[in-house]
Amino acid sequence: MKRKNYLNLIALGLFFFSLYLPAKAQDSYFPYSFARISYLQGEARIERASDLGVEAAEVNFVLSSGDKILTDDGLVEISFGRNNLLRLDRYSTLELARLPEGQGGDFSLYLHEGRAYLRINYLEQEKWFSVHTGDASFYVLEEGLYRFEADGEDGTLALTLEGSLEAAGQDRSLMLQTGESVLAYEGELESGASYLAYQQDAFANWNQDRDRLLEMASAPGSGYLPSEIREYESELSSSGRWVYERPYGYVWVPSVTLIDWRPYLVGHWTWYPRIGWTWISAEPWGWAVYHYGRWHWRLGLGWYWIPTVHWGPAWVHWYYDANYVAWCPLSYYNRPLVVINNYVYERYNDAYYPVNSRALVIVKRNQLQSPPSVRTAVRPAELGTVARIKLQERQPDWRPVEGSRLQASSLSSPAKLSGNTVIERGSVSKTELKATVQQPSSLRTRPVQGKTVVNSRENSSLPSRTKVEQRISRGQASQSYYPSSVQAGRKSVPAGLPGKKAEVRSTNQVRIPSSSLNKPISTPSGQFQVRPKNDNSQRITSTARPVSSDRLKSTGPTSTSSSTRGNSNSFKANTVNRQPARAENKKG
Repeated sequence: MKRKNYLNLIALGLFFFSLYLPAKAQDSYFPYSFARISYLQGEARIERASDLGVEAAEVNFVLSSGDKILTDDGLVEISFGRNNLLRLDRYSTLELARLPEGQGGDFSLYLHEGRAYLRINYLEQEKWFSVHTGDASFYVLEEGLYRFEADGEDGTLALTLEGSLEAAGQDRSLMLQTGESVLAYEGELESGASYLAYQQDAFANWNQDRDRLLEMASAPGSGYLPSEIREYESELSSSGRWVYERPYGYVWVPSVTLIDWRPYLVGHWTWYPRIGWTWISAEPWGWAVYHYGRWHWRLGLGWYWIPTVHWGPAWVHWYYDANYVAWCPLSYYNRPLVVINNYVYERYNDAYYPVNSRALVIVKRNQLQSPPSVRTAVRPAELGTVARIKLQERQPDWRPVEGSRLQASSLSSPAKLSGNTVIERGSVSKTELKATVQQPSSLRTRPVQGKTVVNSRENSSLPSRTKVEQRISRGQASQSYYPSSVQAGRKSVPAGLPGKKAEVRSTNQVRIPSSSLNKPISTPSGQFQVRPKNDNSQRITSTARPVSSDRLKSTGPTSTSSSTRGNSNSFKANTVNRQPARAENKKG
């Protein structure tokens, strides 16, 4: 009997002790399993995985494996964490083929059409990042800056502006060092000269501007944030202030002007198959403070955010019934935060939650996914005699209703919305969304930099939107990946070697389906044979469609235009000349 009482006392003590435990990794996820739209200029669309429809892109939108980003007349920057970024040009289509689900995973990106920069500032291991097109696969070997151009007619051009890259084709792999390039067409690789200089264009200028901001933001700060999330310190410092608050240490106080503001108010909810309802903040600084950390309130200071390093879709508790849904932020002790009459209860453990708490957000059920501009907050008085509700950790088990969202039209850019039409983002209501099709502004005649932009892009280097679907269909038909040198059991050839070079030929074509990308490849001995090839021009003989010769053209002395992280030197170079320079479309 004494032993039983002793065990009961221990269990009771552990229960009360758990109430005072700080925030921990409960229900947290691997932080690199989800990407973020960190910058958006113009218009872009997201074709979501699992047939969840098409949504308008916005800053802080959460991207998951299988999502496709289609830019219209817009520029998009995607953050993968640790200051690893991909910047997408206008009229481009990128698919997040795979994001890591845990330690040992990797990032696999598929560029269907258009142009992209990949800035890698942190590489956990070689080939942690890879970019694939219908022509070749490219594996990142070092931190640096890389540019990719995928064109349905002229193949894929890859440039190593900083770092080193492996280009894998049908029969061989090439190693690209800083200043080198490769041109690929359906598995055939043609290396460019060393110290490649690319044509400076509007896309390159925008990339350099973003790199300058990144370099300033990456300067040593005051160390307010843990190293795992320190990349967000500059972003938060420009939108608030840091205050030392016991016992948490340094906390962040946002600069907000909205009356009766509270966390998880300005934004909307979006549903994901793996993690459920996820908060999409409409505040530009909202990524870190709503997916990491906890919130608190104090008289004289107001709302402040306490940093932690565990990522989650949102750190809230829920209430929902047939008519309403409500949520409130969690305190540092993983309890629903209660703020009433300037008193705060951070370890609130009552079974029922007061509806007059200033931390609670209540909306009608059919407005769960509505943006704040059209959502109507429910006041406690509207609930009648209801004074307390029962919160729970479990999310609502509702799913977006089929047919109430904007449907995708293959992979082509969806129609632009006009007037006052509002995308409900898969609202749980069955209100039908209507969209008006307009002629894309990019196809209208308008003067740009002294030139006339005609309605057809056939004579321009811009990827034609009328050909996007054909290009994507070509890529999806095989949607396969060219194996790296390690996977294929072959050696990589330096891209810039003149004279005789060893060209690895395969008796069988080797392409790996996407479903087998993570599986090891076993290569029978003797399957590959090395044949010397004497070709000073380094052009390959192929039965494939010849590549346009003006994409790699010898020029006189020039200088490499790279990011601010590199140096500018003068040298002989190969210059990439896209047929006319890509004109930047601007809204009138």
